[in-house]
Amino acid sequence: MLDRCKLENILKELRKERPIFHFEADFQYALALKIREKFSNSIIRLEKREKINGKNIKVDIFVYFCKEESCTYIELKYKTRKVEIELNTGDESCKLKEKYELKNQEARDIGGYDFCKDIERLENLVKNCSKCTGFAIFLTNDPSYWEPPQQKSNADAFRIYNGKILRGELKWGENTSENTMQGRKDPIVLTGKYCLEWKDYSKLGDVKEKGNFRYLLVEVKRNI
Repeated sequence: MLDRCKLENILKELRKERPIFHFEADFQYALALKIREKFSNSIIRLEKREKINGKNIKVDIFVYFCKEESCTYIELKYKTRKVEIELNTGDESCKLKEKYELKNQEARDIGGYDFCKDIERLENLVKNCSKCTGFAIFLTNDPSYWEPPQQKSNADAFRIYNGKILRGELKWGENTSENTMQGRKDPIVLTGKYCLEWKDYSKLGDVKEKGNFRYLLVEVKRNI
């Protein structure tokens, strides 16, 4: 079974080969390959269908550890600021020169809501399984996610800045527009308590602050 320490070590190794990704699916695939490399006696599925409260969902990465008969669910978010850079990526045996053209992904309130929703989903997935763990990972080069906000907003409950504590019911402010909440009206209810700690992933010096990628890792365990 994966624990926080093991997964963080995997991310440390991954960043040597892949300090940046083209898009979220690229990150998803690269992480799955690295996990499989470290745990050869495992079965990995991407976009695995699961059911929560009668509703079908897809989990980004599902890992089944055959020897232990345990499993880990992983949900990912990859949000970017605009940056263009050319890098040699890969391991020591094989390098590939690639050009990365990342776009500005706005709607940070939506990004925060969706990450909190991932945590809620993971809680529901692991709550009835003694051999299951879950992880929500958010990777970005946008400091507005990890820096405390300068002013209040209708999305305060879903802010995921460094040091923030997520727990209980999270809902939009009363003045939130219908357009903002479209498809995301329901409050999020967390049974656990999560203190958010951002860590450095990679620093690409040629593009200054836009090349500073950090990640947020939340471990979700069965609430006994």
